[in-house]
Amino acid sequence: MDEFIDYFSKVGVIRISTATGLPVAKLYKDNQGHPKGDGLISFAREESVPLAIKYLNNQEIKPGFKIKIDMVDFITGKI
Repeated sequence: MDEFIDYFSKVGVIRISTATGLPVAKLYKDNQGHPKGDGLISFAREESVPLAIKYLNNQEIKPGFKIKIDMVDFITGKI
């Protein structure tokens, strides 16, 4: 998880949950606990999202692991 958060921290500050005091980031897993290949990260400032898309989208987070970044509106559920 730290690697995931560090990667996105290149373009903005990751939002910290007021409830837990932890970064708002999640890597989804299947029923067996294996990574599904998708995740969520929330920036403190909305302006960081287009920067993430511009500079980090379709890049390798580590060798052999290219990522796709989309902005999601959680109210409408639209990408």
